[in-house]
Amino acid sequence: LMDAAMELAEKVAAQPPMALRAAKMLLRKAQNANYATIMEMSAAQQALQHHTEDHIEGVTALLEKRDPNFTGN
Repeated sequence: LMDAAMELAEKVAAQPPMALRAAKMLLRKAQNANYATIMEMSAAQQALQHHTEDHIEGVTALLEKRDPNFTGN
């Protein structure tokens, strides 16, 4: 079980930090908000993430078939 937990933790840690923070925030808020509100907040966060350096790095890495190097910007 510990090996599976560590594997999952490594996958999560490899994600872009700003996007991960946004996802965690949305998950917390989803506990007390209605569906329409969460969908609106999710769309707003997605739009913000599209303007980050990490988004550009992720797309570039995908096109170049390499692992991304996220910086949190």
